[in-house]
Amino acid sequence: MKKFITLLSCVVLSTVSINTFAGDNALKIRTIKQLYKNNVRVDADGMKWATDDLTGYADDGLLHAIKVANAFDNSHRGEYESCLAVNGSLPVWSSQDPIINLSAMKYLITNKGRVKVKLPYPANVEYALSCGKNSCRISDVFQDNISLIESIFKGCKEPY
Repeated sequence: MKKFITLLSCVVLSTVSINTFAGDNALKIRTIKQLYKNNVRVDADGMKWATDDLTGYADDGLLHAIKVANAFDNSHRGEYESCLAVNGSLPVWSSQDPIINLSAMKYLITNKGRVKVKLPYPANVEYALSCGKNSCRISDVFQDNISLIESIFKGCKEPY
């Protein structure tokens, strides 16, 4: 009887853990889908424009890095590529001139627990997220396995 109760407890705990994990993954994907939806603007002529605003979705660490990048960009206007660009591309779209087709984008969870976005052109972006009960925050963005935060702190400093 004791073995049965122990086995039953393990099954219940495993089920709860799997359901929690699946719930976090769904919440992560929902957060990133909303990020992309909110980063498309339509002008008066119906033309779609991509924006690259992570601030509403970023955790404190990423927000700090974005502030560092913006401060550097503002003090060196026109001298360098934007600190928020990774390999010359905007972090959300992995492109300076993205094709905006939200319905053609694919979202999946990687083995590292990140959300991978397959864009409608040959590019992918991965997002590391930390989740609470009902919301997730982006803690880093990766293009070609390059961390946006690391890129900012390595590249956004005064040249010597």
